[in-house]
Amino acid sequence: MSYSIPSVFNKVVGNTTVEPVARQANTPVITQKKDSFEKNNYKTVVATSAGALGGGIAGAIYAKMTEMRRSIPRAVLEKFDKDFSKNRLARAELEEQFWKDNFGPLLKSMADKLLSNEELTPEELKLAKNLDLEPNMLRFFDNAKERAKMLTELFKNNSDIGRGIMGLYTMAASMYDKYSSTSQPILSERLSSIQKNGIHYLDNQEFLDYVSSEFFKDITFKIKYDKEGLAKGIVTSLDFKKILPEGDVLSDATYTFKELVDEIISQNGVNPRFKIGLYCLSFLPLNILGSENNNIPSSGNRLNRYFDELLSLVLDKAKTANEELKNGAIKAYKNKQILKYAGIGALFAGILATCSSLIYKKVKEKKS
Repeated sequence: MSYSIPSVFNKVVGNTTVEPVARQANTPVITQKKDSFEKNNYKTVVATSAGALGGGIAGAIYAKMTEMRRSIPRAVLEKFDKDFSKNRLARAELEEQFWKDNFGPLLKSMADKLLSNEELTPEELKLAKNLDLEPNMLRFFDNAKERAKMLTELFKNNSDIGRGIMGLYTMAASMYDKYSSTSQPILSERLSSIQKNGIHYLDNQEFLDYVSSEFFKDITFKIKYDKEGLAKGIVTSLDFKKILPEGDVLSDATYTFKELVDEIISQNGVNPRFKIGLYCLSFLPLNILGSENNNIPSSGNRLNRYFDELLSLVLDKAKTANEELKNGAIKAYKNKQILKYAGIGALFAGILATCSSLIYKKVKEKKS
């Protein structure tokens, strides 16, 4: 026995009130009904797809229009709530990591290489110059060697905590700084040697070139004379504008440190009214340090400043990276919401389209 099309359809989609009509399978009517079914089924699929697509678009548009009014969940925002300029914990974590991975190894490697006379990398040399620990400083001044040894000992005897090591160095290193009193006897002894042997020896020339450029960079000198014309002192350019004792005058000539050494050597023993010895030059670093115009921080303070300077670059990069991650998380959340609403819209529109198509089809078949 054959079944009518409505009867077979009922087995797939459920019961119907339409009575089955028995016909021969090879009658023209069946072919016409079959064609009708395929066409209607095609229309149903098209209507369902169109409805789902339209509903999805409508849901996405709705989500997009309302996304500005929807608040981002706190869990999404708190994950990236790291204001490194205000959040002490976030800053401390990044600072500790930067010290362990970058600055600490750099500082330790610099000190070790200086004491073993190894060549420094450009980064190590820049740090060494910042701390007045460049190779020539260690070559000519033993107090610089003491500071380098101090750094290596601090790394050996203390936990690898950046602020702790830098703090201990700041407290202990000041007495061995370039402009400290420990430089004065070293400078005085070297200058005395120059006075005895002249300034034409290569090592002395290198020493004077170094001292001129490193201790007295951009600083010049004048010789002070009393009213009788007796040379009685040296004045740095930091103090040129200071009021002199009554009757004292400054020389017309202005000297660099190296030129001043040469002038003193040439005048001593020749000009009886020139009463300035090279030993006076050994006190110039202390005079510069004590000047009210002085703005030379200790090497310990410079170490902390340099660390903070490099750390600020890391903090800026971390802030940018964190903001990018935060924006990415917010965008992902919004896209998820748009897809969610689009899916809901597509589902409801698809169901409505399917139901409408089936109802229309059933009514049409009932009429036929």
